[in-house]
Amino acid sequence: MTLDLQDYSPGAEFYDLVARRHTEALAGVLAEALAGAPAGTAAGTDAYPGTVVELGAGTGRVTRLL
Repeated sequence: MTLDLQDYSPGAEFYDLVARRHTEALAGVLAEALAGAPAGTAAGTDAYPGTVVELGAGTGRVTRLL
């Protein structure tokens, strides 16, 4: 299978505009998830639920949030 970059070029200039709104909406949820526990977690609960892995850095928008 070969990748034809022309398939992506018509919409590429608009991706950043769409991704910006999505990433901004995701920022609070992502920060809470990476903090390990929701705000107001009761004392004595597991504040470190495990490893968090971010797959697919792609454009780097989510990576910048991290």
